[in-house]
Amino acid sequence: MPGVNMHEPSSSFAAQMASVAEELLGAPNLRLSTQGDRRYGKHGSLSIDIEAGRYYDHETKTGGGVLDLISRETGRDHKSAIAWLRERGYLEARDPHQSNGKIAPLGKEVAHYDYVDESDQLLFQVVRFEPKTFRQRRRPRPDDPPDKIRHGWVYAVRDIRHVPYRLPELMETIATGRTVFVVEGEKDADNLHQLGITATCNAGGVGKWDDALSAFFRDADVVIIQDNDPQARNPDPPHGDGALRFHPDGRPVLPGQDHAQDVAKHLHGVAARVRVLDLARHWPAMPPKADVSDWIKAGGTAGELHVLAAQTLEWSPAPFRSKFGGLRWEQIAILGHATGYTWLVEDIFPMGEISLIFGDSGSGKSFGTFDMAMAVARGLTWNGKNTEPGLVVYVAAEAGKGFGKRKLAYSIQHELPYDLVIPFYLCTKRPDFFSSDTDLVELIEEITAIAKTYVEKLVLIVIDTLSALAPGMNENASQDVSIVRKRLVALQEKFGVAVVLVHHKPKGGATPRGHSSLTADFETTIEFEIVSDKRTPTGGAIHRATVRKQREGKAGEKWEFSLPVITVGRNKWGNPETSCAVIPFVTSQSTLRGGYNASANELLLMHALYDAIGEYGVAPPFPLPAAISKVVDVSYVRAAMRAKVVDSDTDEEAADNRFRGAFKRAGDKLRDAGIIGIQKPFWWATGKPVNGLGG
Repeated sequence: MPGVNMHEPSSSFAAQMASVAEELLGAPNLRLSTQGDRRYGKHGSLSIDIEAGRYYDHETKTGGGVLDLISRETGRDHKSAIAWLRERGYLEARDPHQSNGKIAPLGKEVAHYDYVDESDQLLFQVVRFEPKTFRQRRRPRPDDPPDKIRHGWVYAVRDIRHVPYRLPELMETIATGRTVFVVEGEKDADNLHQLGITATCNAGGVGKWDDALSAFFRDADVVIIQDNDPQARNPDPPHGDGALRFHPDGRPVLPGQDHAQDVAKHLHGVAARVRVLDLARHWPAMPPKADVSDWIKAGGTAGELHVLAAQTLEWSPAPFRSKFGGLRWEQIAILGHATGYTWLVEDIFPMGEISLIFGDSGSGKSFGTFDMAMAVARGLTWNGKNTEPGLVVYVAAEAGKGFGKRKLAYSIQHELPYDLVIPFYLCTKRPDFFSSDTDLVELIEEITAIAKTYVEKLVLIVIDTLSALAPGMNENASQDVSIVRKRLVALQEKFGVAVVLVHHKPKGGATPRGHSSLTADFETTIEFEIVSDKRTPTGGAIHRATVRKQREGKAGEKWEFSLPVITVGRNKWGNPETSCAVIPFVTSQSTLRGGYNASANELLLMHALYDAIGEYGVAPPFPLPAAISKVVDVSYVRAAMRAKVVDSDTDEEAADNRFRGAFKRAGDKLRDAGIIGIQKPFWWATGKPVNGLGG
């Protein structure tokens, strides 16, 4: 089974799996469980094989034995996991110098916390030992086996009623309408009690809030104080990869913050009011892993805490968001709104997707991408296409040091002041999207922070290039490519914007360099190349970009440009420093090469089209672009051309057969040449020149 840990010894630990799973994970999902296979989670994705003593997580594709499960849930290594088993009475640790079977003592007890019922009667205790471990215990009952009783306690509470900590005080506070604070641990609750504040928590800490606890908070005014935990990691090698942990939806795992949100979800709709207080927002120097007890040590008072609580907005659950783009019937295809892609650059780069630009070295792919990014940042049309204006974040992973010259060349070409404020943010140091999640997380944090400093909304992230983004990646290995692509998807999904990735092409090749999944996995791919059969009037190279793949069905779009050399300054020896800027080639193309050379039938069709537009033309209906002056139903064009080529006294059936073929061939060629536009049932003239058409 892929992902299963095989380092745990196959020993007697397996017999403890059922009890360990229940203590770590709580009650299983009874609806999805069987006698031998206990399932956990809403969808039963975590499976516990009781007989084999193994677990398997179907979401993360990882699994293992009892020690692996303890490591997964507590972050301990295997040695500490065995100690965890001993501390909780699952293993009878024996002194090797004794033969009487006496159980070894626990560590030093440093604190214990009583959990009592409504009548102040003890139900169980949570005990803290050094080294730092926690155990739960209860008083013995007559039917307890003597070997389970240790120093007057039984260290097993699986069948004991669980209640919130400091329950009588909690009930009195709720009854009198005062605010109740929920914290992560008993120490925090006791420290707040010393300030005269009623606070409580659940036994077991993070992730162990039981539904039964929520009923005690009926009609309460609750403030939940979250701990300031850093992102959780998997266990370090050899028991794990040490990687940062993420939720299935891509959010980082933050234990304290996640626990506060989990408690809020449980109490929402039960308590009269629920708020989640993030002390780090009011205490900028709050250290990682710090909690409300640390805040009190730093001088926090009861009065200040109530002020912070009063400033905290009421918690509400996040609105439902479909993971699969779900729409209600009334939301589908609303008239006047896009029903497919929304566009960053109309018909070229979709919003909310990852597009791949590829080409040989020197093909102009980086300059062409930069030119597009600047059009977006400035809110300009680009190659005649509309753009969605906004903030652009450009990660120059390959040419960060030389990017300054590109800016100067662009400014000179477009006659812009060098200090003009434009919503364009450049990252000049390359992130590593292959080795780990660290740079991904830090890049997300930086983009989030910088976006707050701009008025314009973030619309585009450019990463130039893939090879610089993933040092050490084998581009021909599907597994390596998938690792990087997963992190690119996480980046795109975090911000919901267009992401454009620049990549190389092998010399003489026709596809992106590397594994075929690079082409298969992206919505849009655009190839950049040097045109071999023509030059600019000054003999310069002409570059062409072609949309090779567009899942919306708009593949084939092309545009051409040149890259004239521009002097941007001089170096310390007085020699010129140069760069390039993009100049669209389409503006000079018609004067150099003339108009389209149409055949006789194509000229007849164009005359018929203009006649039909003149008599029957209408304004373009939605969703055709408003920039088109007039369109006409193709039936009028067909009738007008037929009248020009079919005599009334000929064999109509034979003439019609010949006419249909000629009409279709002429229409297809004119459409492919961009002379006419077609979206059934409408045709229109694009305005491109046609030789011999005249006025």
